[in-house]
Amino acid sequence: MVRRGGPAPLAARDSVLSLLPSLASRSALAARVPRLLPLALLGGAAAFLAFRRMRRAAAAAAFWQTLSRGKLLEGVCPPALADALVREMQRCLDAAELPLSQTHLLRRRHARAACAELQAAGGGEGRGGRAAALRKVAVAASPNFKDVLRARVLASPHFGALQLLCQRLVHHHLLPFLRDGLGEDSFAVQCQPSMRFNLPGCSALGARPGDSDEMIGLHADGEYGHQPGEMNFTLALTPFFGSNGLFVETEPGRGDFREVVMDTGGIFAFAGVSRRHHNKRNTTGVSRVSLDFRVIPMSKYQDSRDGERKASREHRFTLGEYFELVVVGRNNTTVTTGRGLIFRTDEVGSPQRKLQN
Repeated sequence: MVRRGGPAPLAARDSVLSLLPSLASRSALAARVPRLLPLALLGGAAAFLAFRRMRRAAAAAAFWQTLSRGKLLEGVCPPALADALVREMQRCLDAAELPLSQTHLLRRRHARAACAELQAAGGGEGRGGRAAALRKVAVAASPNFKDVLRARVLASPHFGALQLLCQRLVHHHLLPFLRDGLGEDSFAVQCQPSMRFNLPGCSALGARPGDSDEMIGLHADGEYGHQPGEMNFTLALTPFFGSNGLFVETEPGRGDFREVVMDTGGIFAFAGVSRRHHNKRNTTGVSRVSLDFRVIPMSKYQDSRDGERKASREHRFTLGEYFELVVVGRNNTTVTTGRGLIFRTDEVGSPQRKLQN
């Protein structure tokens, strides 16, 4: 039996007394909790936001790297829009009845017209007219006939309609796709798409001395002063296959040139500024027609007015010259060209041009 006041009660008393300082400190801590809790919540929220930004940045970098290596974008160009672009290109070539894959047959039409001019020149227009007609006859049979086709499109009264369709594709389909993948909404977009005509027996790219039929015009766009943040998008207006297509390496200098194969309406993305690409002599017997767009996210845009770009180029690669600024919104797209013009495009309508205020 334990007596009252013995060792056990004394030990209990001592343990209770030993808890008093910790209870006091806990009371003090409890008093500080209302002040510390907001700071802890803010710190946690900041850490969460920083983590989310890191994840988004990593996802955007992976998305851009995938495009850079070369990727066929399926479903970006709606079939109806692709068909409209094909029809408008046919109208611009003044050959609505001729499939674009048979564009090379326009050589005959051009040659007949040139021969008629030659006969007229022989009838008394003098040496000047005869020489000009002879040049036209020669061009009809040369690889430079693609330049005649390009000039015909640019001079066509239907070229404006073709441009509007191109803008609809870029503004309403391509740029929203990039916005979703990159998490940004401002882009520098090539003002006027590049037209490519790869006719049988020729190539869309100009041949350099020493080029073989299997590798024509090998280059990276950076050799011509293009910005490092550019991405190339090639829209097929005819099927790409075999030697009429495009061949692109997956990494700079790797040399693993992949054949680009796609149907009409397909879009192929690749970083042509750093990845070399080339054509082959077209032996397929059909023409390849395509449009090229270059796009730079504004987070990667560099002002080229630092003298590093080639000043001899007709277009320097800057906003207001080669590029226009496009800001993608939820309900409309506003394009500022830097030339005092604004394009506003609603979701279903056509761009309307007006003077900038």
